[in-house]
Amino acid sequence: MTKFLKDLEKEIDGTPIVNPDVSGDKVLDEEQVVGEIKDEKIKKIYSLHTNLVKKAAKMESDHEARHFSNMMTNLDMSEECKKFHKDLDVIKMKTDLLADLFWASVRYELDGKEYYDLSLKSNWKVVSFKNKKKSSMSIGISGPFGPLSLADLLSI
Repeated sequence: MTKFLKDLEKEIDGTPIVNPDVSGDKVLDEEQVVGEIKDEKIKKIYSLHTNLVKKAAKMESDHEARHFSNMMTNLDMSEECKKFHKDLDVIKMKTDLLADLFWASVRYELDGKEYYDLSLKSNWKVVSFKNKKKSSMSIGISGPFGPLSLADLLSI
């Protein structure tokens, strides 16, 4: 296993579980419950993803604030910017991998059945839309809003 994966596994194991930050736990008429996440490791993967997305948003906000305040004094922040972008790239790599790992794990726990547009409810229930054609992995860790990139999440 690579150092990156070993370090990520340690991060996952050390992450406290947070409840899903999604729109709620009410199952809509067009949805059907197809399972429930009970595995602690899968919940930790979700939790680490959530924590990293929030961390990236705060980093970006802080970085932009420093740029704005330093525009007045003409300070050169090129080294700081390089470090910021490098750190943000690492977080993006992790969040992309965690999102894929989360949904692959959920699908595996559902015995690999092909459900459509999976979403997560705040009570760890996994839902699928009824009577909808299968889309090609258009699932998002963010819940029923579909897939969001890190840039989308940071702009919220």
